[in-house]
Amino acid sequence: MRRLLFRLLAAAPPLGDHVPDSELLSRFVTSNDSAALELIVRRHADAVWAACRRMLNCDANAEDAFQATFLALIRKAKQIRTSCVGGWLHRVAVNASLKLRERAERVSCAEPDQLASVPASEPTEPDPELTSAVHEELAKLPERYRLPVVLCDLEGMSHTEAAVALGWPVGTVSGRLSRAREKLRDRLTRRGLAPSTAMIPALSPPPHLVPNALSLTAGASPAVVSLAEGALTMMTTSAHWTWAAVAVLCAGLVGAGAAVGLSQPGTKPMPLPPGAPPPPPVADNPAPPDKGKLTDDDWIPKPGSAKNTEGYKVKDGTDPPPSAFPDLAIPEPDPKDPERAEKYQAAFAKLCPRLHGTLAIKIEPTDDALRKLLKARLHQGVLQMIRIREIIRIGNWDARGWSEMIECLNDMQAVAVELWGNQPKELIPWLEELVVMAKEIERFTLIRIRLGSDPPQRLNAATRHRLAVETALLKAKMRA
Repeated sequence: MRRLLFRLLAAAPPLGDHVPDSELLSRFVTSNDSAALELIVRRHADAVWAACRRMLNCDANAEDAFQATFLALIRKAKQIRTSCVGGWLHRVAVNASLKLRERAERVSCAEPDQLASVPASEPTEPDPELTSAVHEELAKLPERYRLPVVLCDLEGMSHTEAAVALGWPVGTVSGRLSRAREKLRDRLTRRGLAPSTAMIPALSPPPHLVPNALSLTAGASPAVVSLAEGALTMMTTSAHWTWAAVAVLCAGLVGAGAAVGLSQPGTKPMPLPPGAPPPPPVADNPAPPDKGKLTDDDWIPKPGSAKNTEGYKVKDGTDPPPSAFPDLAIPEPDPKDPERAEKYQAAFAKLCPRLHGTLAIKIEPTDDALRKLLKARLHQGVLQMIRIREIIRIGNWDARGWSEMIECLNDMQAVAVELWGNQPKELIPWLEELVVMAKEIERFTLIRIRLGSDPPQRLNAATRHRLAVETALLKAKMRA
């Protein structure tokens, strides 16, 4: 095997001695070239191990996540289309580590006396919470930002070496690396963490891990196979969420304002694209359309209709009830736009600065102990929602998380009403942001039901929550 590896390296171009990962994967797929696979594993082992070990406190678990990552590479080698797989591998490693974390939270294998015998971390070790959060946030960055960080910070490449590996100009690598680090600092700061100068310390894997990863071509343990499948499923679910959301919107399946601006009673207009203004009034009806004027069947379907009380026929494209506030919604970016994820986050931050954490809750000098407690409780709800939205973006989602999210938002609504029930001007902005978030939950739930990931009754619960928040907001506006 060593001889094959040296022969492969000798065949590489003399400038930089770098064979693209895409070519190595092609050799492995077409001719089962073990030397090509070994070179890929050795190139990216440091980055994968750093992600696994920093996110997991146990070496054994980190080794399982490490092997699961490269098993995923072996299984998906035909589908990977990139000149450098470092960014893809890092994302799989983070997902595998999150899967192991989730399992550890559900079933702990360690007894109390065993936990007491675990040696404490060395004082020189970096903050585990910070380094784990760094890898989670790095996995969420677009690949053009993630790749320079993985190659330069985790694998120790110079900017020139990374430029050769990626086929980019050196200036592009330097610029994107700088922007990626800045984005990481901003995201960590929003999570309440203090990023240090060396946010991503390098970490080399134990010597036996690379040979173990190469042996995966002959088979892997059931635990590693299950972990690899779980990590790949998380990535697939996340991708389906992005594309399905756009498909649903384009088809008019989640039209919060689809029934707005009716020209004649009982006549339904075509669904409007997100953000589009309502149509002008017709000649025989000079009054402007009332956004709150909807047909009775839109709100409570008649028996036997497409929207009957048997429940939403999601597979047939039936919409949930309309919204009393169609303007309070985040439009989905163009699916072909490479910046769509960032634009979506920017739109959410602009529309929901309180839930996004950019507009902090203030303690006023006149606040007594009760109001301080309520504001602290509301602040904790904001932090919880930020973390839940991060989990959704990664794809690590389950029924328990969905219930926690609904419970958290209901509590935030109750606290906001208790704090500012007699101050509509203070209460309304909070309720408006909660309406936006409720619509996102409803849309997300609808998509997961269409994908077969959630039961249909969960959409009823999401819609009830959204209608409850809209009711509170309407009451507040009427008082104002």
